[in-house]
Amino acid sequence: MVSHAGHVGLAIAPPFVDRQSLVVFDPLQLRRLAPSLQSALAAAHADIAPVVTPATVSAVLAFLTAQPWPSGSHKEPSLEQAGAEMQDRYREFLTREPYLRPAEHNVPDA
Repeated sequence: MVSHAGHVGLAIAPPFVDRQSLVVFDPLQLRRLAPSLQSALAAAHADIAPVVTPATVSAVLAFLTAQPWPSGSHKEPSLEQAGAEMQDRYREFLTREPYLRPAEHNVPDA
């Protein structure tokens, strides 16, 4: 499950947990967790015994459930609002000043 705002949801079902669960990551959390997820996927493909057990997954879910949500209500943008925002960012990216590397960062000629 992926939202148009970049959130990713992972559905976890038994036997990995005691009950079906849904964990949603925002883009920053997902970037931070990417190395761990990639190593877990590599271990799964290599048939290495997992360090993740149903008990550890349940403990993580219990920890995440106990975390307080940020105060205030954040309304997720509509698809049109998100599209307009991304178009604006893309336009700004394309029209930015070109990066000029400082001369002291150039590799000297041999």
